Amino acid sequence: MSSQPQRKSVTATEIPYSQTYWERLSFLVHSVEVLKSDGYKLEPLDSEALWKMRRCRNCHLRMRTRNRQPKSKSDSDEAESRLENVSPDRQGDGDPVDADAVADEEEPVDKKKEDAAVDEPVKEDDITVTVEVPSPDETKEKKTEKEEKKKKYPCRFHPGAVVCKLYTCCANKLWQPGCTFAEHHVCEDYAPGELEAQWMLHKTPQHQNSKSKTKNKHPPPSPRKAIALDSEMGTSAHGESELIRLTAVDYFTGETLIDSLVYPSVPMRHFNTRYSGVTRGMIEAARRKRTCLMGRDAARQQLWRFVGPETIVVVHGGNNDFLALRWIHTRVVDTFLVEGVWKKREREKEEQKEKEQQQEQGEEEGRKEKEEKKKRPDGKGEGGGRSLKSLADVRLGWKIQCGRNGHDSLEDALACRALVDWYVGDLGRSVQG
Repeated sequence: MSSQPQRKSVTATEIPYSQTYWERLSFLVHSVEVLKSDGYKLEPLDSEALWKMRRCRNCHLRMRTRNRQPKSKSDSDEAESRLENVSPDRQGDGDPVDADAVADEEEPVDKKKEDAAVDEPVKEDDITVTVEVPSPDETKEKKTEKEEKKKKYPCRFHPGAVVCKLYTCCANKLWQPGCTFAEHHVCEDYAPGELEAQWMLHKTPQHQNSKSKTKNKHPPPSPRKAIALDSEMGTSAHGESELIRLTAVDYFTGETLIDSLVYPSVPMRHFNTRYSGVTRGMIEAARRKRTCLMGRDAARQQLWRFVGPETIVVVHGGNNDFLALRWIHTRVVDTFLVEGVWKKREREKEEQKEKEQQQEQGEEEGRKEKEEKKKRPDGKGEGGGRSLKSLADVRLGWKIQCGRNGHDSLEDALACRALVDWYVGDLGRSVQG
């Protein structure tokens, strides 16, 4: 199923399957504890977790109270009773939250203004124009004033709508901080049971082939051993990340299983076109032509045609992808997490090598070698962080996410797949070495 932005063709080479390769790939699957620590939701959300999913109806940040971690039965019951009693009448009064409870956005600081200390005359022809540059004291006062305003008014938002990628209230762009301030966050209006319905998570079911005992003329495809997954998100009217494009690739064959736009399940604020590459016009055109998946539930069901409980899902920073799909799956290889382990291992190897060199060459020569190493450009796997773009460049020599039309989820899925293949190959080389 395909309805995606026009891109140059992307090809994928086949990865030969073998039992040894499968064992090494399975070795990279993260434990439940690791996934949970990175924000993956692996259980249905309880009352307390649902209560924390509420958002401010103005700035759309999470409504969290400080140091609220009820573990006793009475606290859990209290959270459940609050959820049951949520109504528009109650929420309309506003549910203020501690000013320090939710992080606010910070305005970028203009360092050029901070560095300037005096007024500078600028001559153009015979006219002298004086440019007023604030002194360090004035800059410090403004910064202090801004911090005080942020503490007093923690809720910062745009009251206007988004039209042509600009807010109607102030003509600022989507990523710029809000132009209006409020002293308290006010909870969004939620009807009874709305949060439970909105955040119902679904575990990967047993595949239909395993259940079917009768012969079918058109049986569903067998679950794949492993797939690479990537998606693009927009922002809903409530401020949540909403699925708008889904891509899945068979890990071993490289076959594109799904690459489709997803018509949002909820009203949208904007489609984050700068990064997603998806516009409202593309989504609406795909809906009229019936070439898109209708909502996250349909996208998840389509994905489950190829995925069973034992399928390994390869992703990069995939906790948001799974949450947007409302999907619980435990067989995951996340290249963001794997890279963290690999870098740690490489650092340990370097440190061990340095110790051995110091013992052989002596302390003085070892110190000189260390200083020379610092002057060199970052070696393999050292620079650039753990973004998919950086890892594809450092590990694979691939240049991705370079266009002006946003990310391409098919390109990202293939890069993620190739990265895991690199890790499996490096694991094999380590075993042989």
